Amino acid sequence: VLIIVVPSEDFAKHLPAGSPHRMVVPVPGSPQAAITLNPVDSDAVAKQLQCAEFEPHDAYELGSVARTSLIALRRRIAKEPALHTPQWAKQHIDTPLRRCLLIGSWNETSEGDREVVARFAGVGYYVCFGVANKRPAARSIRVRLRARVHSGESWHDHRHMIARQGVAWRQLDPAAIGTDREDLKVTLRLGGAGRPDATQFVSNFHWWPGSERDAWLDTAAGGRVREIGTSHEGRAIRALEIGLTEPDAPTIVLAQTTQPSEMMAAHACRFIAEDLLGDGPAAAEIRARFRVCVVPNTNPDGTARGHCVADARGRFPYFEADLAAQGDPDATAENRALWCYLQEQRPWLFWEWHSNNWFRRPGHVLLRYRSSLAGDAATRSLWDAVEQRLLRLPNTFHESFCSHGEGPYQPSMGFQAVTRLGAISCMIKQHEKYDLEESRTHAVACLHAATSTWLADAP
Repeated sequence: VLIIVVPSEDFAKHLPAGSPHRMVVPVPGSPQAAITLNPVDSDAVAKQLQCAEFEPHDAYELGSVARTSLIALRRRIAKEPALHTPQWAKQHIDTPLRRCLLIGSWNETSEGDREVVARFAGVGYYVCFGVANKRPAARSIRVRLRARVHSGESWHDHRHMIARQGVAWRQLDPAAIGTDREDLKVTLRLGGAGRPDATQFVSNFHWWPGSERDAWLDTAAGGRVREIGTSHEGRAIRALEIGLTEPDAPTIVLAQTTQPSEMMAAHACRFIAEDLLGDGPAAAEIRARFRVCVVPNTNPDGTARGHCVADARGRFPYFEADLAAQGDPDATAENRALWCYLQEQRPWLFWEWHSNNWFRRPGHVLLRYRSSLAGDAATRSLWDAVEQRLLRLPNTFHESFCSHGEGPYQPSMGFQAVTRLGAISCMIKQHEKYDLEESRTHAVACLHAATSTWLADAP
């Protein structure tokens, strides 16, 4: 009898019915697995190595290697030193190759997989630059950017650009934006030198520096600002809490994605907080019935450095939130801070705000977790009702679902909140093609849709 290990269930059809042979099919993330292989426990490996007479320090170092790769562990403890370094690694290894090795494999037909691979490969879609006129007279200039962009795209997909001068944002006239596969061309009208706020910043996102977010939090009257952690480089990660203070109050947590380029996500947190701290009767009722917590800068290092998706160490924390939930010491500081805060707050609703500027997306989109992940019928019913309300909002569309074995977002913070804390969760991607006032209206409407649905079912 043969035992065959195959890479996917597609191979199962090649095993004839009634065959005495056995086929082992990997089904990662599926609840239907007959055998579950847990991640390698580095402490358990270290203890076994100590039993084999390895020194404790060496054993724990090798245990960490084993958690990453059993093949790497095999090389490290090989008797033949030449095996420690494979032939391909004896010369310089450039960054894209290293990243491909870390990824291992991907499905080129999956948009989610292509998105992750493109980001690991170093191609992006975030643009931000400033320009000022040194001449006394006003004039027009053309800026041309040439760069590789996101896999499967071209600059043609980036038809929305935002200019910021002082504290005012405006959408550039589409006629001022020229695009093709290689180049992005932007025509700008600059005022004469010496004017206040002479520098004009241009981005395909609504650029909002972290320093200004901190200043906004410092002046948010009526809420409670608290530090929930610090970044790798020591920057504060802060939350603004509004409404009830009782520990058992029904709680909502709204956070910006750890992808710092997606600026509208931070604005969405601000818009909702400003609405709740206002005088409207709907806001007053929410304050009286809920605790709403907003975290507008979850990756302050990445924001300060102008990164697209990375933290200060070049890691992609969005796809590593599961490490924090597992208590892994290798989890990023930013993910640990947010996860500990979620554990403390135990929200019934956790929304992670994102933004996008892709022309092919029709508007604001929802990247949804399946409500079937909820453990009880009442939560599933509330979850479905909330998201149906969201989908009835103007310019709001469903894009994808994620569940066990479905979609690429199982490592995300939202998935951890759903599966480990019992929260309702969704990723709301606001589109950068809308001005700030339209996006403000949409963000506030999203919150009111959720709270009014909850209140309709409350005793």
